[in-house]
Amino acid sequence: MNDQPMEIMVLPERPAVRNDQLTEFDVVIEIRCHAVEGTDRSGGAMNLCLVIDRSGSMAGQDKLGIAVLAQGAAIGSMRVAREVRYIGKKRQMGETYVLVVDLAQDYLDEPEVQDLMNVFRKSVRHEGQRNQMHVNSVNSADDEVEVTLLVSALGVADRLIERFPADRAILEAKRESLRERLASLT
Repeated sequence: MNDQPMEIMVLPERPAVRNDQLTEFDVVIEIRCHAVEGTDRSGGAMNLCLVIDRSGSMAGQDKLGIAVLAQGAAIGSMRVAREVRYIGKKRQMGETYVLVVDLAQDYLDEPEVQDLMNVFRKSVRHEGQRNQMHVNSVNSADDEVEVTLLVSALGVADRLIERFPADRAILEAKRESLRERLASLT
């Protein structure tokens, strides 16, 4: 077996090519990755770019090396932007969690609050699963989790206001904070 971790094979569409004139033909490029000792699981999907430059324009003065570094910097800045959005989303979810806990903490024995806490736990599990998978990006499912939690909390706030008229002013203030939070998302 080959001791190299990667093997690139070029498979032409026909077995022979003339070298006395310009010839165009299709090829299949097959890239094989061999298992490396010490790896007990496969990695995730990998983007691959193969550049074939026969013009000579990249020769001299390490132009190809500079192009590779520039591409790496571009990929790095995209990754940083994605991670900044992810950190912003985590902060945003934290603010939502604080509002929900603030609403629920004095009414934990109420059935609707217990139902709300189930929705709350699901949203926390969603975050935990994302962390375990090292997913540092934000998608529509993340927004749906937060919106669902806020809408559920607003419904609970309405029911608590009806059931506890003595706490009306405090609960209305908490409900307004939840509404403002929801409005900031949509």
